[in-house]
Amino acid sequence: MQGKVILLYYFDNREKETDIVILSSALTSEMVWLSHKDAGGLICKAISGQATKAF
Repeated sequence: MQGKVILLYYFDNREKETDIVILSSALTSEMVWLSHKDAGGLICKAISGQATKAF
């Protein structure tokens, strides 16, 4: 995996928006700032089922 940014566009008959997707281990502070400044600031991280049991 190269850690490149992927722009995921939702079709015209849905939200008509684009999400920014990136491998979390490749995330940089600059990418977090981009999300805050230009993409609404929402950052999501997928975690395993085992990790969710800790909560």
